[in-house]
Amino acid sequence: MKNYLITGGCGFIGQHLANELIKSKCNIDIIDLPGKNKNKIRSRFIKYFSGDIAKSKIFRKFKKKYDVAFHLAAQTSSRLSELDYLKDIKTNIIGSYNFCEWSKKTKPRRVVFTSSMSVYGKIANNVHEDRVCDPKSVYGMSKLYSEKIFERLKDHGIKVTVFRLFNIYGPGQDMKNLNQGMFSIYLAQAIKNNKINITGSLNRYRDFVYIADTVKALLINPKKNKNWLMNLGTGRKTKVKDVIKIIKDLLLPKKIKVNVKETYFEDTWGSYANVSKLKSEGWSADTKLKKGSELTIKEVLKSVTKK
Repeated sequence: MKNYLITGGCGFIGQHLANELIKSKCNIDIIDLPGKNKNKIRSRFIKYFSGDIAKSKIFRKFKKKYDVAFHLAAQTSSRLSELDYLKDIKTNIIGSYNFCEWSKKTKPRRVVFTSSMSVYGKIANNVHEDRVCDPKSVYGMSKLYSEKIFERLKDHGIKVTVFRLFNIYGPGQDMKNLNQGMFSIYLAQAIKNNKINITGSLNRYRDFVYIADTVKALLINPKKNKNWLMNLGTGRKTKVKDVIKIIKDLLLPKKIKVNVKETYFEDTWGSYANVSKLKSEGWSADTKLKKGSELTIKEVLKSVTKK
């Protein structure tokens, strides 16, 4: 039976990843902060451990041989990184360092790290992994530095896979967190307040990736050595105004007002991925934005009705 470790396993991506892994009846150890996410997956294949990855002692509990160790735990908001940069340094950089030091000792067969498109900077059009990175937010800087820490593991005989995530969305996103996840922020505002506040411009754009397609990518074990670092996007450019139109159309007959506010310095104006590397590994983004939006909104409205 295979063994997996997931840091941040109670988060949005972590829970979807764990749900997919348990289909193969494997052992999954999950680390997350105390009290994180009440809706944990109940399965005899999963063990939960509470702890802070910024404190190295949490990793002392994990001594078995893991087939894959996924490092997903992070502070993920560019906005919050500017308001509390020390949290980014502790969680994203020191947490990654602690994970990698543990990896050197226990030698998992492979480690997977989720980085971010924020490493590229303000504008990243059809951006390739070889592009020189120029992050503007503390969050983007912390992710880029963490990539460098992970890259060093290759010198210790550990296979490393790093994914630069673009805008992930889908059922299960935290609708209370209005600082992270463009799609979920707009959707939460529309449902709760009948209005959407956006920063910058309706013409800003992103590359939206459905959660099921994201998990499918995270489970890829690259056959080509050069593909240890890959963009995880769709390669499709979607403007903010198009996302809002989809949300408004799916929430009819609600009347939703849109307010445009001044942008933040660290905000990325626009980005979409070149995904040639990921596609060369046999991956494809199967879920178009409209379909993914329908599935997401259906689940969100169902949970609202239950309350």
